[in-house]
Amino acid sequence: MNTTNVAITEEHHSSVIPTSHKELHRDLILKGSAHLHGSGYGNNISVEAGNIIVEHGLFAYSDLSVVLEDKASQSTIYSNLYAQKSVLVSAKSGGILRVCGSIIAEDINVANTIVYGSILGDRVRLKNSFVLGNVIAQDTMSAEDSLLGSFIGVDVELKNNVNLIEPYGIAKKNISISSPIGCYTLNNQLHKKSKYFLTQDDVDEISGFEEDKPDVVYKVLSASNRYLKPGMITERLSRIEKEFEYLFDAIESKDLENVSKLEEPFWGIINNSS
Repeated sequence: MNTTNVAITEEHHSSVIPTSHKELHRDLILKGSAHLHGSGYGNNISVEAGNIIVEHGLFAYSDLSVVLEDKASQSTIYSNLYAQKSVLVSAKSGGILRVCGSIIAEDINVANTIVYGSILGDRVRLKNSFVLGNVIAQDTMSAEDSLLGSFIGVDVELKNNVNLIEPYGIAKKNISISSPIGCYTLNNQLHKKSKYFLTQDDVDEISGFEEDKPDVVYKVLSASNRYLKPGMITERLSRIEKEFEYLFDAIESKDLENVSKLEEPFWGIINNSS
């Protein structure tokens, strides 16, 4: 290793952690068949195609980028992705990034990504992705061809073929729905027969979420007249986690071939084929 950058292309049986002030400025590059048995820290981090496995998390002091080159690319991060500035996942011709934890950054723009935790950022953009947990955006959020647990944002735009497992979402300013939102009752098979839809007409204005600001009005998307305070959504998401416990068990076993098979129904929803 040098103080300029670290490139890993095969098995690496320890974490990549800076041990001096100079090493704080080095970049981390993962490519090919890199298998990092630990965590990775870098000023900037890039994951360049291949079938990358990281046994813990990746933490970037600036930016973190993932490029999925083709359909055979399938990279798995067994914990969180964190960047102080941005996380970008781009898919040129297919491929999958699997994040078994959460994604946290100011700017998040991901495609072809499965997130088993939540997404937290200022500005969040999702395309062709699945987030089992909550998508939380402090500013803008947009989603297209994606399946989400639920969402909390300020200015939210839900475009074509967006689906929710928990039919609920909150925005401080606006919720814009371009086409009907597919929703599923909580059965872990996500059968088509259990699907129903929400539209712009299902967005209401509700006040009283914040005890110290009872007059602040929120936009709420809901399948019923029962509205939840933001803190209660975590409780509802725990139901989702329990419902899909079989998926978490497969992740814990690290049998990625089985995990891929179990994820197929979700990709069917995202690809509008189920």
